[in-house]
Amino acid sequence: MVVIVDYGMGNVGSLVKVLNILNVNNKIATKKSELKNASKIILPGVGNFSKAMENIKSRDYFDEIISLVKKDKIPILGICLGMQLLSSFSEEGKSKGLNFFQSKVIK
Repeated sequence: MVVIVDYGMGNVGSLVKVLNILNVNNKIATKKSELKNASKIILPGVGNFSKAMENIKSRDYFDEIISLVKKDKIPILGICLGMQLLSSFSEEGKSKGLNFFQSKVIK
């Protein structure tokens, strides 16, 4: 099951449409518990890095995503801002990311 993380800043509908056309079993996670059965995770995103991280933390996704990827070895795909969030830090708002990559997003 491919799970698309909906943290309020992504093009979720477009991803669902494409995955359905490709006959890929998918669902949208609107809360942390819906990530549990993921075999793969997609982290979409459009907008501001700091606001995105704020949303991920306030919706309680942060620790769950890190655990699933690092501990359970679930593959994650970041699209656009979602890819930037996988880094350790962004100059945009001086914010820390998910820290899967020891890198900085530079303006």
